[in-house]
Amino acid sequence: MTEPTSVVCLEWAGQFSDRDRQRDHPFSFLVPVDASRLLLRFSYEPGTVGDFRNLLTLSLFDPRGFRGAAHRGQVDQDISISSNVATPGFLPGPVDPGRWTAELHAHEILNSGGQSGWCKVTLTVVAELDGGAPRASARPGTRDPRDNPSVPRRVNRRTDWYRGDLHSHSVHCDGSSTIAEMGQAAVQIGLDFLATTCHNTTSGWMVEVPWPERLLWIRGIECTTYWGHANILGTSAWVDWRMPRATVTQAITAQAARQNAVVVINHPAAIGNPLCTGCTWEGSLEDIQGIDAIEVWNSRWRTQDARNPAALALWTDLLNLGHRVAAVAGTDSHAVEDYADRALPYTSVYSAGLGEADILDALRRGRANLSSGAGLAFRARGADGEEATLPGDCLTLDGPMHLDVSVRSLASDATLWCVADGVPQRLGHLGAGDAVVTADATADRWWRLELRAGNDVEDDLLFLTNPVYIVGG
Repeated sequence: MTEPTSVVCLEWAGQFSDRDRQRDHPFSFLVPVDASRLLLRFSYEPGTVGDFRNLLTLSLFDPRGFRGAAHRGQVDQDISISSNVATPGFLPGPVDPGRWTAELHAHEILNSGGQSGWCKVTLTVVAELDGGAPRASARPGTRDPRDNPSVPRRVNRRTDWYRGDLHSHSVHCDGSSTIAEMGQAAVQIGLDFLATTCHNTTSGWMVEVPWPERLLWIRGIECTTYWGHANILGTSAWVDWRMPRATVTQAITAQAARQNAVVVINHPAAIGNPLCTGCTWEGSLEDIQGIDAIEVWNSRWRTQDARNPAALALWTDLLNLGHRVAAVAGTDSHAVEDYADRALPYTSVYSAGLGEADILDALRRGRANLSSGAGLAFRARGADGEEATLPGDCLTLDGPMHLDVSVRSLASDATLWCVADGVPQRLGHLGAGDAVVTADATADRWWRLELRAGNDVEDDLLFLTNPVYIVGG
């Protein structure tokens, strides 16, 4: 048997400055006919400049298209791809001959090229050859996961409330736990569904892994652009995020629509560059028709970087402008240990079943509540005895409405508020445990319920409903 040999396909060393930031830098190379494995190495230094860090990531494209991404924040990365195995973030499959492209994404470069020096970058690609006969196509039996991506399951067909996490990460990007470990952790804390949303890659759900039978797996990708982050839920293919600021919203929502996927703008008011690279949403929200939801609660409510109160205020403004866009929560967990935090928020969805299409359809309709532990149910009576019992309902009003609200599992004192058209109306102060509140409230266009720790409407959020919408009285 002929011993494998190798060929250097690309060897590049250069330097970037802040003038190269928020730009894509492509490097094409040719893969020979008898390649059996690709080995890529890219590195950059310095990793930090002052109190902040540089961030370069890599995406790989073969002659068919997207082949994986390394979005980890590590300054030295080694990547391997073969027919059966690939570094997490990348797709195993045929190492087809032809022109490939490795693209370096300069999310943040803090070096000035002057006083603070340059960011030095190296990129090497080596093809390992199998020594066999030349081939023109994939070897027999070699599967490309893009031809048969993971199929979403439907766990059951019962109409009910289902609780889960819509924002999580793993070793396929900058997380430290495997997909299987994240699934097991979700089951242990009693979740019904988990969306795995790694940065700019699909490998986490295209590659088969052990998965708990009773946990619904929602396919996702966090499009981590230079202008903000957006989760695409229920996606069946990679979503190209490499767009200018002016067109990024339209480009992402159009791709999601073709896949019948849900678009969630993540932590839109988060602290951005250079502390959290690209974390603030700077894409246009003027054309919001393709955006299904906004993540108003990311990690703990008082997480400094996420600035959840500002995200909630942004969502309120959109509701007042007449946009019926849902609110969701996401833990943004990167390891199984993160789920030990009992203050993390989860999204509960009233759905026709525990299936990916069911959950996503309910999210589009705003049938969702957000909570870090407490439970809440309501019944609102309007004109002529009409009732609304679910977020996303419509209610006819020609005067005040009557609310019956039941609260359960409060860990400590809290205050219940009805926020109508953005204006809070206090409904009552509650002690720990379970409680029932009856009160009247008024609204012109929409209202929602909020449970807040303490007595003030600016205190920590414990529970949030999506709106009930008012139709003419």
